[in-house]
Amino acid sequence: MSYFPSDTLRRIIMVVLILLGFFEITRGSFWWIIDWICAATFSPKIMDIVSSKFKK
Repeated sequence: MSYFPSDTLRRIIMVVLILLGFFEITRGSFWWIIDWICAATFSPKIMDIVSSKFKK
């Protein structure tokens, strides 16, 4: 299992959100945190880690 999803649409959305996060950092805004959290929700590996923590 990798950090990037297997289907193309989710990969594109994830990359766009990461790039938006970098753009927000260069502007001096703190919205990059929201962008990167949203991008992380598209990652199957990260979502498995998060969901396993809440199943306990």
